[in-house]
Amino acid sequence: MMIPVNRPLIYSKRNIDIEKSLKSKWISGDGPIVRRFEEKFSKMIGTKFGVTVSNGTAALEVALAALKLKPGSKVIVPNLTIISCLNAILRNNLKPVFVDVNEDDFNICITDLKKKTNKDIKALIMVHTYGLASNIKEILLLKKQFNFKIIEDCAEGIGLKYKSKNLGCFGDLSIFSFYSNKLITTGEGGCILTNSKKYYNICSDLRNLSFGKKIRFKHNHLSGNFRLSSLQCAYGLSQLKYFNNHIKKKLKIGDFYNKRLKNKDFIKLPPVKNQTSNNIYWVYPVIIKKKGIVNKKSFIKFMHDNGVATREFFYPLSQQPLFKKYNLKKYKLKKSNFLYNNGLYLPSGLGNTPAELKKVCNIIDLYEQKFVRTI
Repeated sequence: MMIPVNRPLIYSKRNIDIEKSLKSKWISGDGPIVRRFEEKFSKMIGTKFGVTVSNGTAALEVALAALKLKPGSKVIVPNLTIISCLNAILRNNLKPVFVDVNEDDFNICITDLKKKTNKDIKALIMVHTYGLASNIKEILLLKKQFNFKIIEDCAEGIGLKYKSKNLGCFGDLSIFSFYSNKLITTGEGGCILTNSKKYYNICSDLRNLSFGKKIRFKHNHLSGNFRLSSLQCAYGLSQLKYFNNHIKKKLKIGDFYNKRLKNKDFIKLPPVKNQTSNNIYWVYPVIIKKKGIVNKKSFIKFMHDNGVATREFFYPLSQQPLFKKYNLKKYKLKKSNFLYNNGLYLPSGLGNTPAELKKVCNIIDLYEQKFVRTI
């Protein structure tokens, strides 16, 4: 059986929160269970308001729409991240400005950011990538100088802290994902957090078809149905109880790989920390150093042939095929292109067993013996 990149951790004991939801007859995307989860999650992170949505992609789209930027406004986004960020920009009729990323921590390269930031930039999506935080200090200084808005993308950064505050507290709005590979999961799902009552109200409307306040079926805005169900929120409530244990488990997985792979000269391991945060190892990303027949492609094939799945890094946004439809020019940014060409991550899900992680490392040993030592 193939070892997956992520195996969710599903608890087998009775789920009291879901049972309560079923007994109360609240199962759809509204009601006290949804509000309870929103309140508990926003309080845990450290913000005033929370708005649950159907997934992290919807959270980005709604959060960006809440800023009410003029069509064609420029929004900065890191070039190495999920397509959802680009989708949110384009679907809101805005213009993306791509910045390169650091080769060491995969986050926004401040040098490139400074070159591309000016008074025409109206917003920035600050993504925290692969379990390490972006350079919040420098980005906030630029925000103060140029007065743009920040959408903080914490889909991969939940549990990280900067100056004792949880990520999600540093943007005008922040978004989270509760997909199955996250430290808190509802299967599918997401959430928008903010300290602004204005943005909270706008997001609440946009996620729910902008129903009228006085006349329900009189709609003032074009918006979608992005509600998260009460059953999902009930499961989310049960997940909050295990959150600290999930962080400890991720750190344990990262520590295992760090020790087991530290002498592999053909693999560059992820940093234990960067200048903003300590690595939470949401995933375990590595760079395969090219030398002779050793490269990412041969590594992925060997792992797959021996029953281990891997996952490539994000494909650079500035080279996405959909650009043709939007009349956008494709171009390469050096560092994000390097990371895609050489980067991948290993199985490290909360549900991946110690035996599976050991097998992953044993297969890597075999790859080293077959390909590396013959060079």
